[in-house]
Amino acid sequence: MCIEERTNMSTEERTNLGQNEESHIGNSKKCVRETALTEKFTTAFTKDTASGKATESLHLVWCSGQNIDRIVTLYKACLLSGRQLVVDPYTAVVLDEVAKLSPKIPNVLGFNSVKVYYPKRLTTCLNKKCGSRYTTYLQPRVNKVTYKDINANPGAYVMVVRESTLDYLQRLSVPSMRFTISTWRGYWDDKSSKTARFREWIETHCEITGDIHTSGHADVNGLKRIVEHVHPKRIVPIHTENATLFFQKIFSQVTDNSTPVFVLYNNATFEI
Repeated sequence: MCIEERTNMSTEERTNLGQNEESHIGNSKKCVRETALTEKFTTAFTKDTASGKATESLHLVWCSGQNIDRIVTLYKACLLSGRQLVVDPYTAVVLDEVAKLSPKIPNVLGFNSVKVYYPKRLTTCLNKKCGSRYTTYLQPRVNKVTYKDINANPGAYVMVVRESTLDYLQRLSVPSMRFTISTWRGYWDDKSSKTARFREWIETHCEITGDIHTSGHADVNGLKRIVEHVHPKRIVPIHTENATLFFQKIFSQVTDNSTPVFVLYNNATFEI
């Protein structure tokens, strides 16, 4: 969000205020807090299912390596469930950079329960594009994990995965794998060949659990509170599938239609 003066303008971001969420908007459903996910993940990591015991099952979680809140949530759930969190080199770099500003952020250089694995294609690509910035994570002091480690004790780990780590997953040999989607469902349904290959492999080799996710964007009531507090002169919805709903379902109720909502479409410009 960008705010100016009384304020002259407020740009409101709401990715999941979309075409299929009219009922969501109407009942002002609240987003689940990130802290509530810790218990859900802990249960998922420790509960035996028909496909196998938790202690024998490797748990894969599909989430963004840039979603720091989610990585912290996974780390906390791993501690509670007696597992170790395993991330790829890219996510390791993200965590390390954030930890320089906030040392409590779990990372592979300072936390024994956070380890890094090395998918061949991803690691090669990172080294070619970014060079020495990523070679740091090949040094002995880094908490590494190997195929052998995971195969020997799969129930000890939770792996953060995505399409670019598929080659590594295909080389594992464990009795049971579980998979949790922890991102927007639209990414899972993506039609691209890369996602399709990943999805097909996961559906064939893993038990897919229920989604454990919450949006990083404000819910309807949160957006209303922002407008009530700021009293902007103008509102510009951004990063959403249906910007007109901002006016129809939210801001007309808060501002009594006194604050103009400027709806911009693709490639349109707005001069501030």
